[in-house]
Amino acid sequence: MGECAGSIAQDSVRKGRAPVLRLHLAVALLAGAALLLVSLSGAALVFRPELDDAVFGGPVRVEPGGVPASPQALLDAGQARHPGLSPQMLVLPEEARHPARLQLLGPAGETVEVLLDPTSARVLGSRWLERSPLHALRALHTELYLGAHGRIVVAALGALLVAQGGTGLFLWWPFTRRLERGFTIRRGRTWRVVGYDLHKLVGIASLGFNVPMAFTGALLAVSATAAPETSSAPASEYRGSALTLDQVARRTEAIWPGGSIASLRVRAGAVEVREHDGNVARIDRQTGAVAVVSDSRRPGDRLWSRVAPLHEGRFGGAASRWLYVAGGLTPAALALTGFGIWLTRPRSRVLGPDPSLRPRPRTERGSS
Repeated sequence: MGECAGSIAQDSVRKGRAPVLRLHLAVALLAGAALLLVSLSGAALVFRPELDDAVFGGPVRVEPGGVPASPQALLDAGQARHPGLSPQMLVLPEEARHPARLQLLGPAGETVEVLLDPTSARVLGSRWLERSPLHALRALHTELYLGAHGRIVVAALGALLVAQGGTGLFLWWPFTRRLERGFTIRRGRTWRVVGYDLHKLVGIASLGFNVPMAFTGALLAVSATAAPETSSAPASEYRGSALTLDQVARRTEAIWPGGSIASLRVRAGAVEVREHDGNVARIDRQTGAVAVVSDSRRPGDRLWSRVAPLHEGRFGGAASRWLYVAGGLTPAALALTGFGIWLTRPRSRVLGPDPSLRPRPRTERGSS
């Protein structure tokens, strides 16, 4: 009687797992390739400063020390190298040894990125941003080369990866009864068995990384889609009575004393100032009116300001970046092992219990 009840319970568990397994498989087949591209490109972008060195043909570093140049001085130096181009964004370095970056907009919509010494305002180099491999890599990661529609797709991929994590945890959960099986790779078995063990081991080990990355990536993609398109007004509009970038910076300092500016984005008639701690203000260059977009003193804004650093690994130095590289490679391992399991599945029972994946009986394991 007890054996019969146990058999019925096991059958009900298998029937309950079957729809989840179907969903897990469907998401993998539907979005596996795109998720692979996004995760691998994200892992590479973790080391963007080092990749910048390679793109510019050598280390782009400056000697730390001295008084930082003002934002307006950096802007003037960059525009002197490329006269006639309109300012788009000035990114100030987080570390003294890194250069400042100025993006200038050409008449045909092309973007020139100029690297400047943050102390002397000396131009270190420049390039067409659209021709940079890093620009292409970032476009692949954030929008899959599909523009605004691609950002929606990336947000959907993030939601699907969260769903994959949930279904994978559900399928792995029975191993908690005998936890060692959930973390064991059965050597000496067929490739399918070893691949299955690797899949479940990598999946559960990377769950705590991939789900937050997918969730924060989806949030960033949605916010980028909802944000207004960046535009830059002609340079002539900013002459005369228009506020300089230094005056804009001082107005920001009056709002958040002691803050550190991360970037100044020039929009039509205004400058959006973003600080390293997440504060964002928009200053009208003609009237000087200030609109606070995000204030880290507000709990909601403070929480949102942590999303991008968490997603990009900008919080723990080299250790966190290497951790993110390893985490970014786990979807590749899951995709390869999962696809291999699917290809070698028993043709007669695609979604039913697979006898080859069951643990060996104790006597068999002991004799081997």
